[in-house]
Amino acid sequence: MAAATATTHGGGLSPGEIDQRDRLIKRVWNTDDLGTTLAEQFGSPLRFSVSDQQRRRPSILESQALYLGTTRSGDVLARSGMLCPAIHATEPLQVATVRSVVVWNRLPYKARLALQNDDELPLGAALRRYGVRRHTDEAVPLDIVDDHGKQQLLRVRARLTLPGTRPVAIVDEIVYLELLRRPRRPADTRRSETPVAAL
Repeated sequence: MAAATATTHGGGLSPGEIDQRDRLIKRVWNTDDLGTTLAEQFGSPLRFSVSDQQRRRPSILESQALYLGTTRSGDVLARSGMLCPAIHATEPLQVATVRSVVVWNRLPYKARLALQNDDELPLGAALRRYGVRRHTDEAVPLDIVDDHGKQQLLRVRARLTLPGTRPVAIVDEIVYLELLRRPRRPADTRRSETPVAAL
């Protein structure tokens, strides 16, 4: 699928922020690990925090079933959560929201166990040892404020595949303007604009 170029305008982004967003889009199309890419952009490690995780049957929309090559009655794991700075100095920042639909019986057994035992584990991390690949299908630049007053920067949709299998998951992410805000040192307010080095 070709890269999306249309932007919904809300007037909230500066020219510099628009430039950073557009350069980020180019990286998003070529990454197998969006979390690491966003952490590099942010300048500090990010952590995944789950807000909901449950297996459902039936559970998914017909469009999602077609996208995954499964049926609506299939056994899937639905996850939603957010990416936040691993260490924050003042108040927590929500850098991105992440929603995924995982075809349960296409996951390796040990990956299923890992996700069941650790609901804070990012999906990509659980599948990395099995050769997971990320295929970005959509990366849409945004300049809108959502219903919670948060400035949206980018919408991404991707498929995750394992060698020799059909897609194992679809992932939808919304990246927020907070990504372009550098973390502040908590103990030195005089140098509050100094970015924390990425780990």
